[in-house]
Amino acid sequence: IQVAIKCLSPEKVSIDKHQQDFLKEAAIMYSLNHEHLVKLFGVVLDVDSSLMLVTEFAPLRSLAENIKQEALKASFPVTLLVEFSVQITDAMRYLHSSNIIHRDLATRNILLFINEVGTKTVKISDFGLSRRLLLGENYRSEMKPHLKLPLAWMPVEALTKLTFTKASDVYSFGVTMWEMFSYGCQPWATRSGEEILKAIDKPNFQRLERPEACPKSVYDMMLKCWSHQPEDRPTFAELHSDLPMTKPLQVRAVSSHVASSPDELTFRTDDIITVIEKSDKSGMWTGVSPLGKVGNSNVQRPQPQGADRDRRVRQGRRKEARRRGRRAASRKKSKRVRSHRISHRK
Repeated sequence: IQVAIKCLSPEKVSIDKHQQDFLKEAAIMYSLNHEHLVKLFGVVLDVDSSLMLVTEFAPLRSLAENIKQEALKASFPVTLLVEFSVQITDAMRYLHSSNIIHRDLATRNILLFINEVGTKTVKISDFGLSRRLLLGENYRSEMKPHLKLPLAWMPVEALTKLTFTKASDVYSFGVTMWEMFSYGCQPWATRSGEEILKAIDKPNFQRLERPEACPKSVYDMMLKCWSHQPEDRPTFAELHSDLPMTKPLQVRAVSSHVASSPDELTFRTDDIITVIEKSDKSGMWTGVSPLGKVGNSNVQRPQPQGADRDRRVRQGRRKEARRRGRRAASRKKSKRVRSHRISHRK
């Protein structure tokens, strides 16, 4: 069996605080058992030389490392990213039900796996900043000169008071989703912690912009996660219930189309296109091609896939049945009129 080993460096082993934090991480991981959390296999305790965590090995590395690669973009379609989001919320609602907050939820700490049936899945890792909530519903960290915190993933209350709650995990998840749908872009790139706080706090209330390949329904979920007031943010149980409904429509192109402008989408016959936005009035829609290219089209060529296709087939059959019924009724009426006229002439 392949495993990963996380070691506490020799210079830190002799420092009690680092030992305590390392053992806290081990204790939290030992208490957890969920299909979308990285498993802890064992702990090596040699206080004189080293401390080690032996965990599940992820040969595909982190989600962040994968989605940043342009060559792999087609392997992570929007529909799969929605599924990953659902898996993460499933693991996080389990953590929160155990009264544990993660405090460092980001794509760099989401590991990629292939399950036994060949499907990509994700698991949350790195519980170094995780804490168990024992007294009340929040955890307040101490300010230290070399304290490293994920500033771009933190809400206002965490940036200003270093107060972490289940709601701050939800805020971090919104940023994690933004990372996924922007294919590895850095949130608030080039901005300092002070500049991030100024942007997201009142009176500005700025939020990260909607990524190009992100369906509006998914972005709306991100905005809910970024609500200014912690109590206005959804729980992970609610997110786990609502996220599957944001999965975008997929359609199959019944003929090819070559773009006539840079904003237009090129596709081939039988390409599966993910529709991230559409207008029933204008017929214009924005979609993502199998190669990850985002573009617009008003060409009425795609056919719906899966459940949506079945639903539309059923609707078509019902419409056809009604048309046949109307035609049959019309023929009956016509026969009665002709019969009446013949009788009258007689």
